[in-house]
Amino acid sequence: MRVTGIVLSALAATVAYGTGFPYPTASDPCGTTSDYFRFIINTTAQQDLMSQCTIINHTLWIGNNFPGPFTLPKLLHVGGIYVGDALYEDPTGGIVDGSLTSVSLPALEDAEEIIVVDYGSITSLDLPSLGSNSGTFTLAGLPALRNFTFGGSYEGSYVNITNTGLNEIFYNSGIQTLGFTMSLINNQDLSTITFSSNASIGTLELNCNSAPLPAFSGPPMIDDLEISFCNQPSVNWEIALQGVGTISGGSIEVHDNTFTGFALPSTLDLGLELNIHDNAKLTNISFPAMFTMGSLSIKNNSALEYIASTDWPDLGVILGDAELSGPFVSIDLPPYLLSAPSVTIQSTESDFDCSKYSNPTYPIPGIVEVTVNCTGGNSNSSSNGNNGGDGSGTDSGDESNGSGSGDGSNSEPVSSNKGTPLSTGAIAGIAVAGAGFIISLLITAWLCIRRRNRRRRNEAELRGMQPEVDDLAGGPPMQQYTTEAHCFSSPQEATGGEDVGFVADHRGAPGAMSMVSPMSPLSPPLAELEGKEVYEILSHVAVMSAASEMPSEKSNLFYNRCAVAERQSREEALAARERAVEARERQLGTLAAQRHDRFEL
Repeated sequence: MRVTGIVLSALAATVAYGTGFPYPTASDPCGTTSDYFRFIINTTAQQDLMSQCTIINHTLWIGNNFPGPFTLPKLLHVGGIYVGDALYEDPTGGIVDGSLTSVSLPALEDAEEIIVVDYGSITSLDLPSLGSNSGTFTLAGLPALRNFTFGGSYEGSYVNITNTGLNEIFYNSGIQTLGFTMSLINNQDLSTITFSSNASIGTLELNCNSAPLPAFSGPPMIDDLEISFCNQPSVNWEIALQGVGTISGGSIEVHDNTFTGFALPSTLDLGLELNIHDNAKLTNISFPAMFTMGSLSIKNNSALEYIASTDWPDLGVILGDAELSGPFVSIDLPPYLLSAPSVTIQSTESDFDCSKYSNPTYPIPGIVEVTVNCTGGNSNSSSNGNNGGDGSGTDSGDESNGSGSGDGSNSEPVSSNKGTPLSTGAIAGIAVAGAGFIISLLITAWLCIRRRNRRRRNEAELRGMQPEVDDLAGGPPMQQYTTEAHCFSSPQEATGGEDVGFVADHRGAPGAMSMVSPMSPLSPPLAELEGKEVYEILSHVAVMSAASEMPSEKSNLFYNRCAVAERQSREEALAARERAVEARERQLGTLAAQRHDRFEL
């Protein structure tokens, strides 16, 4: 295949005249004083003159008859690099089997254009440091070139790789951005394309010319993807395009391929259209991670009979129309696919049943003008409904099965839309706003139920404290006081010791007691009690003795203050829990707002 054209012909016409020399000389090896557009290298002697050049502000033209490998180890910048038969004013045509075997520019960082075409003997092209080229990067008609690695930080505008022997293309680490188009055409041996984790491409065109679909790793960001004339990939079809991520601004078009399955396992968002058509052997599709979609068109795939909701389990938003046409036996639409402004289903199978779409229930509130038109072999229906789920917008009588006009089997679907339909943009806005509203409403209801249950638990706990309140009101002393909060602290506790406190059972059997866990001294401290010896007790034996020797009024005061402290402790714990729950509610509210913003986007 030849890569020639108007651009190359024009370039050839401009180099016939100029001052200086169109090739390196001993006095001007780097072409500093020459104003010729091109700098021609035909011999190793000319190459040696340029061996120390770091900058060449001309286009370096390497002739067909250059012997052996070509290298300029110190070159950093060049106006362009042209290699191959298409560079000459009067090309003879066809792929040239010359003497040039390889091109190596290990230090090259920048070149405006790189064009290597129609050269049968080139086996290696080494540009490991290439950072950018503002014009065209073309590799074409290179049957002996087996692999190519772009530089570690490559950025370009147009890459064309056509009719080569490449079996691997690597875009390794670094910032790798192609603002325009990358075309991969008729590379029969190409099996692997690897992009870096942060690569971004404008349009990726892949035309296999009946060769197998290459396995992709990346790119994570892409505007448009077109795949055509590709055969079954060498790896499992479900992972062949692993890593092709967000297609935010454009579309996916898959057509005229012969593979049996197509999947985008990592693609999350599709800004415009998913168009899958005229793939003769396609039987399976899968989009397991896709969340948003512009519009959908699946047509004329002669082997695709089943579409299941599990093919796109995470689909949440579709903003445009959906059209499904082919020999379908069964179509199980995901719920949100019915939120499209218009859904058209056409099956050529005689037993396809349209009745399941005659009364759709839409998952997004506020959608009132969605139309579902279904045409099967023996049944037609057209429905227009809303989120009420009662199917009030559905055609009644015989129109739903086609018997209301003609013979039924060949009748056109009749739409029951009434009034002026909303525009696509208006419906999309209603859908997104409605989805955000219903999610916010559900979260709010859940929070209200949680708060009500929490208040009931708190009230039950407060009722359980009533005996202590009775104690404070002058009732009989508490029968027994055993709790996590104790009524005094020993000196060991106050000084960080290991001893624990005990509280005597005043109403129980003589000598009975309860051991409680250590806690900070209460406020006011027990030293305020007249029975100061209680604070100084170190062991449970002393506690029993001191409690039994306490006067009745002091004993009551001791236990009453215990009750006050216990109540304060519980109230503080309840208040802390209230604050924690309120903080959690604020966090959930923030998450709900973020979810709402995501739907609006």
